[in-house]
Amino acid sequence: MLFGDELTGGATAMRRVRWDGVLPDITTGSPRQKSWAADIRNRYVRDRWGDRWPFKMSEMDWSRLTQLVEAKWWIDNRNDVERAFDKQEPWPEVDQAKQYWPPDLTARTSEDRRRAMDIRRALTEKRWGSKIPPAVQEVLNRLVDADWWLRNEVGDGYPQAIDRAVGDELPEYDRRMMALPNYGPYVPPHPGPCTGRPDYAVMHAAAKKVVAEHGDLRLVSLPVDIPVEARSSCCGAAGRNAGEAEGKEIWISRRAAEIRRRSPRGVDAEKEARSNMWRMERNLDGHG
Repeated sequence: MLFGDELTGGATAMRRVRWDGVLPDITTGSPRQKSWAADIRNRYVRDRWGDRWPFKMSEMDWSRLTQLVEAKWWIDNRNDVERAFDKQEPWPEVDQAKQYWPPDLTARTSEDRRRAMDIRRALTEKRWGSKIPPAVQEVLNRLVDADWWLRNEVGDGYPQAIDRAVGDELPEYDRRMMALPNYGPYVPPHPGPCTGRPDYAVMHAAAKKVVAEHGDLRLVSLPVDIPVEARSSCCGAAGRNAGEAEGKEIWISRRAAEIRRRSPRGVDAEKEARSNMWRMERNLDGHG
């Protein structure tokens, strides 16, 4: 998470959506007072909500925080910040029922997470602003893998790749409302098929190994030593998808063997193993 007033400036910081992990600027006071007040404020936020404060803090508390930009307030109340903070009235125009904040993203590194959140934020602000439709909210709640955002930013190399990737996840009506371009069948940005390229081989092997052991890539991250370039290239994506499919078949085969060892005769072990896979995928999709 990012703290500190040097990260952004002016009124923009006051209204920045909090999933940026950026706190509002301290706007009044001398440079020394601003620095002191920011230190008091940042320590208070960490102590009360922890490093994941953008996702633990309530809308009302975030509204309070966007008002408290005077160094004097933090300095005067430094000995009992919590009591003074809770007495502060939130912005009257905040309608908590209409607020929506996309969930945090899971990533291999903090840099990957930051880049993916920047991609997501730019897309949502460009497409929907502060009025994100319910169907889009459901998709954003599901797409919490930073690798997905990094990979689809490049996509097939055509413009609006990330827009079209999100559109593919939406119901038909919401997809039509995005007025997305149609570029026809995918053509790789290189000669020959992806299967013979290094990015394909690296991602295929990694995805196959992880999925064969755990059943789904959403349960365990891919090895951290895979370059971001391989993860985000078209061939890396193709290798990942192929490896995941093969890994699932291996997982099902192993699961079926376990069922046969434990269960009496007459049980269709493969059918039960595939049912186990289906239930796992539904749980990970959020359908229970």
